[in-house]
Amino acid sequence: MLARYSIRAKITIVVCFLLIAMSAMGGLAMKQMSDINASTVEIANSWLPSVRVLGEIRAATITYRAIARSHLLATTAPGKDAQEVLLKKWIDNVENAHKRYEPMINSDEERAFYNESKTAWNEYLDGVKQVLILSRLGRVGSWAPSASLADISAIIQRPRTFYVLGGAPAGMGTPAFNASGKLVGLLTLRQVDPGRASMFSMTGGAEALGLLPVILPAADVLEIAHQADEKAEK
Repeated sequence: MLARYSIRAKITIVVCFLLIAMSAMGGLAMKQMSDINASTVEIANSWLPSVRVLGEIRAATITYRAIARSHLLATTAPGKDAQEVLLKKWIDNVENAHKRYEPMINSDEERAFYNESKTAWNEYLDGVKQVLILSRLGRVGSWAPSASLADISAIIQRPRTFYVLGGAPAGMGTPAFNASGKLVGLLTLRQVDPGRASMFSMTGGAEALGLLPVILPAADVLEIAHQADEKAEK
C-alpha cells in the first residue's frame, strides 16, 4: 500500500507525525508545569502562612499553660498578680493569632476542625478561671477550697445594693470573689416582691419560691458587722 508513495512523501508523513507527537507532549508538559506552579503559589500564599500562624497559636497556648502553672506555684499575692498580667498578655496573643488564621481557612473541613479546637480552647479558659480562683484562696486550716463560677446579671441599688447572679451558686453565706481573687461580698438569698416573683419563677429553683440568689457587697457586710458590735457594747 505504501509502495505507491514516494520516499519524499513517506519522509514528510513521518516528520509530520513526529511534529504532532512532540507538540502534544509539549502541551501536556506545559499544562503539568502550570499545575505545579499553581500548587506552588497556593503553598506559598496560603498553606505556609497558615502553618506559621498555627505554630504561633501552639506556642502561645503552651506558654499560657506554663504561666498558669507558675500562678499555682507562686506563694505571694504580688507574684500571682504578675502571673495574671502575663496570662492576660498571652490570651491576647492567642486571640490575635486566631483572628489572623480565620481568613486563611479554605475548606469546610478545615473550618469545622478550627471551630472544634476554638470551642475546646474556650472550655479550657473557663476551667483555668476556676483554677486561678482556687490558687488565690490557697489552703486555710487544712480545708481544701472549691469554687463555682457565676455571672452578675443585674445590680439592685434600692433599698440596698445587691448583685444579682445569673445562676444559682452553691453555698449560701459563703464569700464571693472576683476573677482576681478580691472579695466582692457574701452570697445570700433576697425575697422577691410577690408582683415580681412570676418573672423569676420560670427559671425554677429558689426563684420559683420568690427567692433570688444575690451577693451582698462586702462594704455593707462590714457596716452591718460594725452595727452589731456597737449594739453588743451597749
